[in-house]
Amino acid sequence: MTSVNHLILLIIDDVAATQFFQYYKAGKLPNLQKLGEQGIKCELCCTAYPAVTLPTHPGMLTGAYSGNYAIEGHGIPHYHWVGRDTHPITLRNYSSLNLYYENEDLGTGARTIFEQFGEGNSLSVFQFPNRGAHCVRPKTKRGAYALGFYYMLLRGGMWKMHRSIVSTILDAFEHPKHFFETNEVPVVSVGWMPGTDAIMHVKGYDSDLYAQELLKCDVYIGELIQGLKNLGYYESTAIAVTSDHGNYKAERAGQLDPWLDAYKLRPYDPKTQQGDHDIAFGGLGFFNFPGHSWHEHPTNDQLEHYGSQKINLYEAVFKIKDVELLYYPLDSSSPDRGQIRVIRKNCEVFCHGLIEWQGHGKSQQVKYTFENEDPLEYNKDLVAQRLLDNKYHNIEEWLAHTHHLPWGAMLVDQLPRYFKNRRAGDFIVSTLGKACYNYEHGRTVNDHVYSHDVGSQRDMMVPLVLGGSPSIPQCDVPFCKTTDIVPTLLQLIGRTPDKTVVGKSLF
Repeated sequence: MTSVNHLILLIIDDVAATQFFQYYKAGKLPNLQKLGEQGIKCELCCTAYPAVTLPTHPGMLTGAYSGNYAIEGHGIPHYHWVGRDTHPITLRNYSSLNLYYENEDLGTGARTIFEQFGEGNSLSVFQFPNRGAHCVRPKTKRGAYALGFYYMLLRGGMWKMHRSIVSTILDAFEHPKHFFETNEVPVVSVGWMPGTDAIMHVKGYDSDLYAQELLKCDVYIGELIQGLKNLGYYESTAIAVTSDHGNYKAERAGQLDPWLDAYKLRPYDPKTQQGDHDIAFGGLGFFNFPGHSWHEHPTNDQLEHYGSQKINLYEAVFKIKDVELLYYPLDSSSPDRGQIRVIRKNCEVFCHGLIEWQGHGKSQQVKYTFENEDPLEYNKDLVAQRLLDNKYHNIEEWLAHTHHLPWGAMLVDQLPRYFKNRRAGDFIVSTLGKACYNYEHGRTVNDHVYSHDVGSQRDMMVPLVLGGSPSIPQCDVPFCKTTDIVPTLLQLIGRTPDKTVVGKSLF
């Protein structure tokens, strides 16, 4: 049997597993269907939390999650974060060309697939993070800007670049000397198709434009498959196709300014270095406040008596319309061991839970308990309630017992990984998808209702198909994690994943 010598990973942005497999089973994605039928298929591949492009991309590309990134885990907790260890503080927003900061923001506690696979050439096409890749296309920020300008303004949308992304990978197999110092085809190639996300936010996942672009992606992948066959590389190549996150539609777009005005809270201004908060709020809200200064996190007591008005912020956030859940770490928490309070508002009644964690990376274990009523509602499910035994459980156990839930899959494992990152917010609130606030660093940026982040099954579960070489085992995987992709691909070429990888091989 032909061995696997080449790996291709394609990430189609913003595709829910349910919608993907609806088209897949109807025969509308014939090329992807052939890959899945001849190899591995999973209809419940759980992405990282929050279900946003970041941290889902670095998680997928490293096989690890956010964490104490100097030791274990990557350093990107969210699409927006506050870096308190710089002078002045850093307000990170990965929109546009700020994606290029990802490589340095990863930290030393995780390694990309490009840094793990060993000898040979590697290619990254419009994909981030790409640390360690031998060839990156576009080569520079200026090139990326020009490419984005061309497709956004001259071709009518970012989705117009999808064929070019796939054809660039094929071109590296046909003309490797154009890409690498040695005339050898790439061992690892990764490409990102971002346009489906742009369509989803503006037009919706239920629009004809979104559906048609997903079908076109299948056509482009078919062209890649045929090209590899013509060049004689198909049977020695494993092709994995997945998404970074799914999506949902909120009931309404919210306005955060009235709440901020009521408490006289002013956003932090990087130019003046003045202000008392920094917030990023979609369906999830990530709240950052200064402690004694912006260079340290506030204590629980400071957040309960905030500012000259002595605002109890833990109570005040429930006055934001449609906010139902609050998560915050206790002061005693450290990267090694800690606790997270979970508070849910059910009408005028509040119910309380406690997440306790110990360990790092693959060794992290989590225990979840609650008072009276379960704010995460795990106790309502016969499978999930088996882990409500006052004992610690690892990520594989939480995945196995919660992947099928309509909301909250693997959540109690993911929240500690977020909060042990020192770039994390001070607390998170959730509307559970009832409202999307579209608030970023001091302003409301749009009125979109199509989003992704809250942890519902629709935005946490993405599709995964892996096929190509006949060496790939043929099987349907009932559930898995996006962090399983890197170790699975590395095993196919006989390489050992880095010790920081949390995921595991699917065979």
